[in-house]
Amino acid sequence: MSLEGNLTDFTLPDLFQLLGLGKRTGCLEIHKNDKSGKIFFDEGMIVYARANGIRNENAVYEMFSWQNGEFEFLINEQPPQKPINLDWQNIILEAARRVDEITEIKKSIPDYDAILKLVDEENSNIDNINLNNNDLKLLSLVNGKRTVNEVIKKSGMDKIEASKKLVSYKKANLIDIDMSDQERIEQTKKKIKKSNVKGAKKLFGFLFGKRKKKYAIPHNAVGLITEMINMLLDYFEMNDPVISLNYNELSSKIDELKAIYPDMENVFFSRDANRINTDRIEWIEGAETKSILEGLNEILEFVFETARTNNPGEDVLGIYQEVYQEIVKIAGQMELSREATLALKYIPKR
Repeated sequence: MSLEGNLTDFTLPDLFQLLGLGKRTGCLEIHKNDKSGKIFFDEGMIVYARANGIRNENAVYEMFSWQNGEFEFLINEQPPQKPINLDWQNIILEAARRVDEITEIKKSIPDYDAILKLVDEENSNIDNINLNNNDLKLLSLVNGKRTVNEVIKKSGMDKIEASKKLVSYKKANLIDIDMSDQERIEQTKKKIKKSNVKGAKKLFGFLFGKRKKKYAIPHNAVGLITEMINMLLDYFEMNDPVISLNYNELSSKIDELKAIYPDMENVFFSRDANRINTDRIEWIEGAETKSILEGLNEILEFVFETARTNNPGEDVLGIYQEVYQEIVKIAGQMELSREATLALKYIPKR
C-alpha cells in the first residue's frame, strides 16, 4: 500500500486507524517545517517512534501536536529496535487527553520559546510551598537564559508533566515567563537558521546582519583553533533545541590534557562564559610549541564527540561543518598566512 499526503487532509488518528485496522507493517514518516518524525508499525502495533531526539510514546504524542505537515508510509520498513508494543487505539485516547491538557497549559505558557526566570525570593511564595527533590531539580534549570523548551528537555521529564509543574510554579509565583526584545530576536534567528525556507540565509542577514556577532581575527595558530572551539560552543548554545554539553567534563578534560601537554598550562575554561581562554599563552611565530596545538586539537575532538554522543538526535556534524567553513573564511583574513595554514592542520575538516 502506497500512502502519502498532508496532515491537514488526513489526520494522525485517521492514519492510525487505517494502519492499525489494516495490520500494516512499515514506517510512517512525518515532516513539518524543520521537524521530522518516524513511527514504526508491526502488524498494526506501534513498536518504535522517534521525533527530534524524543523516542517512543512521547515521540508519538509530540507528533500528535503537529496540526500540519507531510506524511508518507514506507511499506515493510524495519525499526532499529522494537522496545515497545503499543495499541494504536490507546495512543489516540491518550493523545486526545494530552491535547486537552496542553490547551489548558498554554493559557499559562503561551510560548515554549519564551525565557523562564526565577522570581526574586522576597517576592515569591517559596517559604509557603513544600518542594520535593524533583521540584528542586526542575527549578534549578531555570536560570533566566533557558527557554521553556530547553528547561523541559534538560530535565529529561515528560513534556506534559514538566509543563504542568512549571504552570504550578508560575501560579505559586516561583517563576515567571519573560522575553525581552533582544531575546525575541535571538529566538527568531534560531528559527530562521533551522528552517528550510528558500532564501532563509538572505532573510537572516537582512533582519540581523547589523546585530550578527563578530568574531575577532586571530593573530596566530593558537588563536584560530581556540576560536574554532569557542564558535562551536556558541553554535551549540544557539541551536534549537540547545545541544547540551557537560561543562564540568570539559573542564576536567582540559586539566587532564595539561598533565600530558605541559605547554597548555595557560589554557583555561571560563565557567561563566562557557569559553576557552588562551590569551595568556606566549606564542612566537616560527618558534611555536606544537604540543599546544595538539592539546587544543584534542579539546576540539572532545567537544565534538561528546556533543554527538549526548545529543544523537541533533545535527552536530552539520553545525561543525558550518563552523568549519566560517573558520576557513577567518583564516583567509589573517595577516600571517603561515599561522593560518598551521592551525588548519589541527582542525579536522570532517
